[in-house]
Amino acid sequence: MKTGLIAFSETGMALGKSIADSLSADDSRVSLTRCEAGCLAVWTREHFTRDDRLIFIGSCGIAVRAIAPHLKDKTSDPAVVVVDEAGRFCIALLSGHIGGANAFAEKLALRIGAVPVITTATDVHGTFAVDTWAVSRGLTVANPELIKRVSARLLAGEPIAVKSLFSPVQSSTRKQLG
Repeated sequence: MKTGLIAFSETGMALGKSIADSLSADDSRVSLTRCEAGCLAVWTREHFTRDDRLIFIGSCGIAVRAIAPHLKDKTSDPAVVVVDEAGRFCIALLSGHIGGANAFAEKLALRIGAVPVITTATDVHGTFAVDTWAVSRGLTVANPELIKRVSARLLAGEPIAVKSLFSPVQSSTRKQLG
């Protein structure tokens, strides 16, 4: 797992070092950058396509403005988490389900003693998330544009059906879906 961290102050760098050390212990490849004037756009462009997850130690506004030009879709964008400089909140900002930002924000919050902030509707209502389920089983959602429709039905208490096709390339044995 490749993680890029960026901080904007000495306080942020101290927190970033602690986070980097913790993540490196998990066999993650972690890079920590102190952002000086003019570095944010270059850093974001380089890391957005290279890393699996990005951590901005600063404000959500800075992170939103930095990632906006690079956003593609929920199936390919990296997980983006924002941690405030005081280490009080870990906010899953982008790619909460498929990219894993929600689970990562919760894990990171636990490690640094912060409060995880998760805002996806299925998570805040404790409802099944089809995209999280697919990722946890190594599956790909064939029609990701339907995720929102499926989630809306589940949130409304309506039933859904899940169809899965396994080709010989994907699996040499049939898998039982539960």
